[in-house]
Amino acid sequence: GTSRAILWRPETGISALESLGFNNTRASGISDDGEVIVGFTQGNFDRTPAVWNASTGLADPQYPLDLDVVGELWAATPDGRTVAGQWGREDVTGFTVPAMYWNADEGVKLIGWLDDDEYAQAYDISADGRTIVGYAGTALTGRGASSWAPEKGTEKPAAWLVADGAR
Repeated sequence: GTSRAILWRPETGISALESLGFNNTRASGISDDGEVIVGFTQGNFDRTPAVWNASTGLADPQYPLDLDVVGELWAATPDGRTVAGQWGREDVTGFTVPAMYWNADEGVKLIGWLDDDEYAQAYDISADGRTIVGYAGTALTGRGASSWAPEKGTEKPAAWLVADGAR
């Protein structure tokens, strides 16, 4: 079967977003102003991160749709200028799947992961786009919460607690 990302508005009801890649799409998040929708489209291997313009229902031409990338976008800043999620690519060690963010000024920026983690996912982003939260983990250890900010890099919540005096 085929699944399609949709947009619902009281004035227009349900409308399908542009089908990208190999038809299956999902909308996973939307900016506060309702103009930028993030999610995935079916790519060459698996899910591929995608961004749509809500006014037109079409793919955002600024966003670099790459059907060889594996991942999904989950969050956008209130104005939709920065989006965050997961951006994986095959390399000599296999697939690497780091958390990432994108904006038109900086392009795709990989955040990475902590210690010996194998993957990371960015699930939400602050209004100014400078703090991202999500998880990182491995197949053996499971997932753990993490955050990223340009001045601090990637941290686990325990680091915040210790810095605030917790024992």
